[in-house]
Amino acid sequence: MNKLFKNTDTKILNCGEIEKTVETIASEIEAELQKKSEEKKVRMNEEIDALQDEMPNTTGADAAIQLDFKVGWKDTEILIPWVEFTVGQKEVRIDLLQVKIADRDFIFHTPSVRMVNKKIGQYPEFKCSGLKCSVKWSDIITKVPETFMEEQRIVIGVPEFWIDTTGILIPELKVDFSQKKIVTGLPQFTLTDIKVKAGEIKEKSQHLAEKYQSEFKELAAETHSDAKARTAGKVHEIFDCHRSNLEVQKDATLASINAQIQSAQVNLELAKSKGVGDAVSEINAAVSKLNTQILNIEERFSEMFEELNVKEKQAISELVDESEI
Repeated sequence: MNKLFKNTDTKILNCGEIEKTVETIASEIEAELQKKSEEKKVRMNEEIDALQDEMPNTTGADAAIQLDFKVGWKDTEILIPWVEFTVGQKEVRIDLLQVKIADRDFIFHTPSVRMVNKKIGQYPEFKCSGLKCSVKWSDIITKVPETFMEEQRIVIGVPEFWIDTTGILIPELKVDFSQKKIVTGLPQFTLTDIKVKAGEIKEKSQHLAEKYQSEFKELAAETHSDAKARTAGKVHEIFDCHRSNLEVQKDATLASINAQIQSAQVNLELAKSKGVGDAVSEINAAVSKLNTQILNIEERFSEMFEELNVKEKQAISELVDESEI
C-alpha cells in the first residue's frame, strides 16, 4: 500500500503553532482585565478624592456634616472558554489506479515503392555464318516502380494499470471545552447619611457609586464576550490551516494523475501520426480511465473537506451564544 505525504512538504503549514496560541488567550485576557480594572480604580479614586474636597470645612454645629464614603471589593468570577486541541492523523484509504508506461511493439503495414525488373519488349540479335544468318530475340529488361504493403514495426508506450490502495493522511481534530476562572473585584460602596448642605454631595456620591458599579460590571461582561470571540476566531484559524494542508494533498494527488495523462497524450499523438489504430484505442481507453479517477478523487476530497467543516461548526457553536447560517 502506498502512502502519500509521508515526508514533510514545504507547502504544509504548521498548524501546531496556531493551536498553541489558543492556550495564551486566557492569560492575555486576564492581563488586559487587570490593566483596565486598575485604570478604572485610579479614575474612581480621583473622583472620590475630588468629592471629598467639595465637603464644607466647618466647625461647631456644622462639624457633624461629613462624608463617610467607603469602597469595598467583592470578588467576582468571570468564566471564559478554555479550549484544548488534540490533533491526530486519520488514514483514508483510496483505491487508486496505478499506472506505468510499458513499451509495446506494434506491427502495421504502409504502402511503399520498390524498383523491380520488368520485361518491356524484345530486341533482335542477328548472327551470320557465311551465307547463313539467324536471329535471336532477347528480352528488354528495365527497372520500374512497384507499390506494395511494407510491414512496419514501432515501439509505443502504452499505459498499463493496476489497482492499489493508497493511504492519505488527513487531520483528525478533537476539541475539548472547559472554562477558566478569572477573578476580578467589583466595587461595593458604603455611604453614611449626609445632612443639610451636604445633600448635593450625597447625590453626587450615589451617582458616582452607581456609575462605577455599572462600569465594572460592563467590563466583566465585555471580557467574557471578548474571550468567546477571540477563541472562536482562533478555532477558525486552526481549522482553516488544516483545510489548507488538505488542499495541498488534493493538489498533489491530482497532479500525479494529470502527469500520467500528459504522458499518455504524448504517446497517443505518436500513435495517431503513425496510424497505429490499436495503440490509439488502448491509449484513449487509458486516458478515459484516468479522467474518471480524477472525478472520483475530487469527490472523496470533497467529503473530507465537508467533514472538517462540520467539525468546525460544532466547535464554534460551543463558543457562541447563537449562530446564523
